[in-house]
Amino acid sequence: MNRFFSLYLPLTAFALFLFSCIKSEDDEVTVTSTCVITGFSVGDIKSNYTTKTVSGRDTTFSRTVSGKSIFFNIDQVNNKITTVDSLANWVNISRVVPTVIGIGTVAYREKGSGNDFYYLRSGSDSINFTNGVELRVSSSDGKYTRLYDVTIKKSQYEIERISWHPMGGNLELTGAHRTLSAAGKLYVFAENDGNPTVTVGIASGNNISWTTPDPLSMPVNIQSVTCFDGRFFGLGNDGTVCSSSDGVSWASAGGTKLERLLMADNFRLYGFDGTTLLSTSDGDTWETEQAVDMESLPQMPVSGVSYAMNTNERLENVVMTGVNPMLSTTPVWFKVSSQSADSDQDWHYINISDDNPFGLPPFSSVQMVRYGDVLLAAGAGGGETAYSNLYVSADNGITWHLQPDSYFMVESVMGSALPLTMTVCSNAVYVVQSGGKVWKGVK
Repeated sequence: MNRFFSLYLPLTAFALFLFSCIKSEDDEVTVTSTCVITGFSVGDIKSNYTTKTVSGRDTTFSRTVSGKSIFFNIDQVNNKITTVDSLANWVNISRVVPTVIGIGTVAYREKGSGNDFYYLRSGSDSINFTNGVELRVSSSDGKYTRLYDVTIKKSQYEIERISWHPMGGNLELTGAHRTLSAAGKLYVFAENDGNPTVTVGIASGNNISWTTPDPLSMPVNIQSVTCFDGRFFGLGNDGTVCSSSDGVSWASAGGTKLERLLMADNFRLYGFDGTTLLSTSDGDTWETEQAVDMESLPQMPVSGVSYAMNTNERLENVVMTGVNPMLSTTPVWFKVSSQSADSDQDWHYINISDDNPFGLPPFSSVQMVRYGDVLLAAGAGGGETAYSNLYVSADNGITWHLQPDSYFMVESVMGSALPLTMTVCSNAVYVVQSGGKVWKGVK
């Protein structure tokens, strides 16, 4: 009963008056014998969340909501303690462990139960908060009490989540490939045993109309192919930068040779020559970007996204990621891009450290897209089942978290060793798997 008392010895007479109790015998206000709750928190809440797979079968995820992310407001005037924000609809609040800080002895009972009050072992007792809880604080002299009404608010609505749909159509695809979106169409570049091809698809409803695979006019490393300024760019066998307007007919673009073609935003195409990160605004003339942290650059294939900043549509957030076996995490790079050289900024490698431990696992294969207002990433390797999770970033790739209540991977691809790619086209996420299977994800 006295373990918190020492923390409040310095309380002034004013504080004692402010938190004075209601006398148990009558409603007379007194300034003696304090009883008050000054702090309230809860431990981690473990819950099971059930949703349906693409096939309609129920599947259950287990998730823990950190107690550190749940904040409470204590209304001392009306004696009410409530969560600042509503928890998700699926959170189970029938076994919650509260920690109460205050002056006086605390007892509890479930609201409306009519039961007696039970002494609360703060930080230990598990309580059902489904219908609310009443906390009674008794002063140390036993003369005064104060009753608090505690409510953990939950959303009344189901959380909007991604829904996956198998797509009809006949995609001829075997082995490693790269999927891009351009002008409302899907372009699937396939290695095809050293004879690269491209197949174009147009989606309508839950079907995709695919062309017959067309051989590329010259050998191009399909893992280097990216879109910029209405054209496709890629690297030839000797590293020469090539371009194409349709993905089939290719030609040299300026004669520059690169080790890696990285990605493009709306202003520049980016590459790496082995020592320096370069860029071009016209596809022909390349300029130096920087030469810092080059050992942390992702290898091809690189997944890259760019999108306008909320505060300035003339600036773009640019994020890229890919495999780098030399690192203990999957590298993510970020920059702010502008058509104006004065506003354009350098690339930054997002370092994972004790200050920011929320990086991507060290995948051996990774895909990243931007869907809605978040980045989604999935990969194979890294100590987890292949393509079993969708990692979510809402801060431009700085931190990554699992949100299985909203974002989860296609059940059919979980654990599969078949090559897989992802892209976004016409406000939908497309997952393309070797063998020709395609799924569309929408929210």
